[in-house]
Amino acid sequence: DELANERMKKANRFAVSKLHLAKTKLDTGDLSGFYAETLRALDGYISDKLRMPVSSMSKENISETMKQKNIGEKSVQSFLYLLETCEMARYGTLQSGKEKEIYNTSVELIDHIESGIK
Repeated sequence: DELANERMKKANRFAVSKLHLAKTKLDTGDLSGFYAETLRALDGYISDKLRMPVSSMSKENISETMKQKNIGEKSVQSFLYLLETCEMARYGTLQSGKEKEIYNTSVELIDHIESGIK
């Protein structure tokens, strides 16, 4: 499907733009906005890159699909940790104080996945 191929190719660019926006929110002290944009970046990236409809994006499906694409266990676990942390911070009361670490890990992980999946 041509649209899915195009989205897969643009997944990295989408994620980078969302993470840049997340960094801007972090720099201005908008933690809620930071977590919202980081979550959008991660969800959007993995949905587009792995061609997963958002409706089927459970942690189990994400994990299984990432492993099928030969993404290492450490990267899979790191990705799921980031998703869970951002969800908890966004929808719960968690303010982790690890926002810079979450941002840096998100950027590094997407770069790593991008270099492994073509």
